[in-house]
Amino acid sequence: MPSRRHDAAPVNPASVDTASKPPDAKRSRTTQRKGAESSSVSLPSVVPVPVPTKPSGAMRLSKPSRPSTEDTPVEDSAVSAPTVEERPVEVEPAPEPEDAGQPDRRRIRVLTALGVVAVLLLAATTLLAVAWYSARESGPLTNQAFADGARTSELVGQVTSAVVTVYSYNYTTLPANEAAAKAVITGDFTAEFDKTFQPVKDGAAKEMTVLNTTVKAASVSQLQGDRARLLMMVDQTGTKGPAKEPTAASSRLAVDALWIDGRWKISGVTPE
Repeated sequence: MPSRRHDAAPVNPASVDTASKPPDAKRSRTTQRKGAESSSVSLPSVVPVPVPTKPSGAMRLSKPSRPSTEDTPVEDSAVSAPTVEERPVEVEPAPEPEDAGQPDRRRIRVLTALGVVAVLLLAATTLLAVAWYSARESGPLTNQAFADGARTSELVGQVTSAVVTVYSYNYTTLPANEAAAKAVITGDFTAEFDKTFQPVKDGAAKEMTVLNTTVKAASVSQLQGDRARLLMMVDQTGTKGPAKEPTAASSRLAVDALWIDGRWKISGVTPE
C-alpha cells in the first residue's frame, strides 16, 4: 500500500516571523509591507480633518452628545442663544430718615402754635380788662346796692316817698302838693313837672279831682356814688266829680335819682 505523502502547507515566513517576534518587530514588518504595496499602488493622500471648534450649521442625523462644559469652551455658534440686554443698574438714593428735616418743621410748628396762643392770651386779657373797667364804671362792680344794704334801703325809702308825693294831690290842697313835690325833685325833671302839673291846677278844682299813688314794688338796678336808678310798679287810685267817680291806673316807671342836700331826689322818670 503506497504511503500517502502529505504535502505540508507552505509556511508563510511573515506569519512565523510575526508569531516569533515581539510586537515591535511585527509592527515594523507590517510597515514595510505597506510601504511595498504603496510603491506599487498609488493611494490618494489623506488630509487630516481638523476637529471643528464650533459646531457647523449642517443638519445632523444623530443627536450629538452634550459636550462637557469643562472640556469644551463656550464660543459663538451659528444659532446664538438669546442674549440678555444689559441695562444700567439704577441705584436709587437711600431714602432720607423720617427724622431728617423734622426738627426744623417741628420747631416751626411749635413757634406758630406759641404765637397763636400768645395772640389769644393777649386778646383774652384785653377783653377781660375792658369788661372789668366797664363793670367798675357802670356795671355790677359799681352797683353798691349789692354791697351796701343800708344805703340801698335808704335809697328805696326816700325815692318811694318822693314818687308818692309827686304823683299824689287833692284839689283842696294843690299849692301844698306842688310845694311838696318840688322839694323832692331836681334837675330837668323840675321843668317837666311844672309842665305836667299846670293842667291839674287848672281843672282839679272844677272837677274836684283827688289822686292817690302807691308804690307796689321797687328794686334798685344801679347804685353808684350819688346816682341811682330804680324800677317801680305804681298804682294810682282816685275820685272825680261831685259823685266821686273812682279812677284807677297802673304803670311801670324807671326812676332816676340823685343824692342832693343830704337826701335822694328824683331827677327823671321814664314810663316803661
